[in-house]
Amino acid sequence: MPERIQDFTVLVVDDLKSIRNIMSQLLLRKLNMAVVEAVDGLDALEKISMYEPDLIFTDISMPNMDGVELVEAVRKNPEFQHIPIIVLTAIEDRDVIKKLLSYNILDYILKPFDTMQAVVRLKKLLAVNSRLFKKQLPFSVAEFLN
Repeated sequence: MPERIQDFTVLVVDDLKSIRNIMSQLLLRKLNMAVVEAVDGLDALEKISMYEPDLIFTDISMPNMDGVELVEAVRKNPEFQHIPIIVLTAIEDRDVIKKLLSYNILDYILKPFDTMQAVVRLKKLLAVNSRLFKKQLPFSVAEFLN
């Protein structure tokens, strides 16, 4: 059985430590979510098996296994294909975005981003899609559904 850290766990996948730190602090402090970090897609696949996160944030440009390959691998695995994925990247290539959307990602957020706007956007996005999660979100969704 996968190890659980807290009630709602998010996997943040990015090869840049600074981005992982920003996202971890934002998710932990502003959204009350536990965070697991991975440095690339291969590391992420190991962490997914270990922690079975409720949500995945991933960059696209990473060594060893990039974000597109990670999304493909997660979607092809019956055990983990239900996990919602948000892509957080500086890549604006329409073909890449189209391919990722074909894998039913939850959202595509461009870097750089304003952290306060990101918090509001994430809360709204997660609230509207709360039915995708197996458990209750760690904040009230009512204010975003009216």
